[in-house]
Amino acid sequence: MDTKVELITHLKELPDNNDVFQAKRELKHIFELFEKAKKEDVDEQHEIFNKSIASLSDEEKANKHFAEKPDPLDEDFLKAYREIRFVLKEKEEEKRNHLKQIYIAKLAIIDKITELAHEENIAKAFKTFNELKDEWKAVGLSSRNHEKELHDKHNAVVKEFYYNMNIYKELKAYDFDKNLDARKKIIEKCKEVMEIESIQQKRDKFYKLQQKWYDAGPVSRDDYEALHDEWKEINEHFHEQLGEYYDKLHTEQDDNLVKKQNLVKEVKEIDTDEMKTHSAWQKKTKYIIGIQAKWKKIGFARRKENEIIWKEFRAICDQFFSAKQAFYDHLKVGQEENKEAKQKLIEKAIELKDSNDWKNTTQAFIKLQRDWKNIAPAHHRDEKKLWLNFRGNCNYFFDKKKAHFAEMDASSQENLKLKNQIIEELTAFKPGDDKKETIEDLKAFSERWNQVGHVPYNDKNAIIKKYQDQLNKLYSSIKLDEAEKINILFQNKLDQLKGASDPVDALYNEKAFLKEKADRLHTELIQFENNMGFINSKDTKLINRLQKSVDKTHHEIEQLETKIKLLNIAIHKLEK
Repeated sequence: MDTKVELITHLKELPDNNDVFQAKRELKHIFELFEKAKKEDVDEQHEIFNKSIASLSDEEKANKHFAEKPDPLDEDFLKAYREIRFVLKEKEEEKRNHLKQIYIAKLAIIDKITELAHEENIAKAFKTFNELKDEWKAVGLSSRNHEKELHDKHNAVVKEFYYNMNIYKELKAYDFDKNLDARKKIIEKCKEVMEIESIQQKRDKFYKLQQKWYDAGPVSRDDYEALHDEWKEINEHFHEQLGEYYDKLHTEQDDNLVKKQNLVKEVKEIDTDEMKTHSAWQKKTKYIIGIQAKWKKIGFARRKENEIIWKEFRAICDQFFSAKQAFYDHLKVGQEENKEAKQKLIEKAIELKDSNDWKNTTQAFIKLQRDWKNIAPAHHRDEKKLWLNFRGNCNYFFDKKKAHFAEMDASSQENLKLKNQIIEELTAFKPGDDKKETIEDLKAFSERWNQVGHVPYNDKNAIIKKYQDQLNKLYSSIKLDEAEKINILFQNKLDQLKGASDPVDALYNEKAFLKEKADRLHTELIQFENNMGFINSKDTKLINRLQKSVDKTHHEIEQLETKIKLLNIAIHKLEK
């Protein structure tokens, strides 16, 4: 079928058609094709709409309503249609007036020929007759109804003219031969046309040849009967084929009408007053759409009946969907309150989504989802937007939670393997003779260890102890003074603290632990010094033993203060 653009193009070409009556028939046909194309567009939109909501839940479908999308081409077509219909109407009036003038002119020529038959001057009579014959041809054709009347009258007066002329036979014989040849050619053309398969093309071409047959002049009585019989036989054969075509077409159209009447009856039997639930409306809506699909597959009935049955079908379908709309309009009560309630849940979800308190926040989100489910839908224009907003915030939290634990599980297990591998290498390590080189090798182990991330929580203490025991064992095997050994081991521990999940917090905790230990040692130092004040100066052994304790405590405090300074430096760098 032609597209709307093609129909508009055809429509605008109609004023160029010299046959205004054919142009009007085509105008009507184009309008019918346009209406059909317009209906198919709407049906296609309906089908796309139904497919788009097919995967939705019943509750979501209830809030979806079909709305026809206007096609700008519809307005273009109707505007062009009205303009061209007006133009054709004026042309038709002009054409009818023109045909009327032709009719009047030809009647005048017939009257002149009638009068000419009584002219005694034969030369003058034939001169005027030939002029009238040329004038007759030049005037053109009148309407089909008048043309046969004019043809019969013209033939009668011409025949009368020839009969009244003494040279009738000679002139008539010449014209008869010429007319006989023309009519034979028309019959041969008609035989060729009868071989055309398309009944429409055959009909149009045959009617044109039929008009030429009527316009051809008379033949002799001897030739007339045989020629007329052959022409009559072709005509009967043509009209027999045309009749069979229209009989078959009308039978199909009548069958289509019965099918459409049955569909109308099916829709009429639906009682919308009995449909009280969403599922009932959805079920019947699907049923109606199915019937509309069947309607679309059925061909046209006869033009008049088809228009009537289409209007009836469209009206009862519209009535059904209007009742459906009224049903869902009734459900809108309280939807604004539902919207406000759901907005509050969304606000709460936004507050919670960035929390890392996985356990409590998970329970809070589950409660929000339960509360959401218990709230009835908001208006369909809001419901989807609200749901996407709420679901988006829920998904944000749960996706973040899932990624967090997935990453922890995967990386911690891999880290555990890597740290066990380092311990195995450390166990197999043999210190060399070069102390400095050995220390650098052990530092390299520590760097590798600190670069590895967290291990599973249940394995953390065991793996750290195993590593530190092995590291201390190796450092103990090297000839280091105690201060150097303590410094190296603390630097190693400091690197571990920097690699913690929250390094600043880990460093502060270590600092607090060392400061508490230093304070405790200060208290012991004061106690030692007080005790020495009460000891007899002659008890040199006890004084020496206490002095050693004081010196040792001083040394430990100095070491702790050094470590605290290193911790402060590390904290300062991280907090920048």
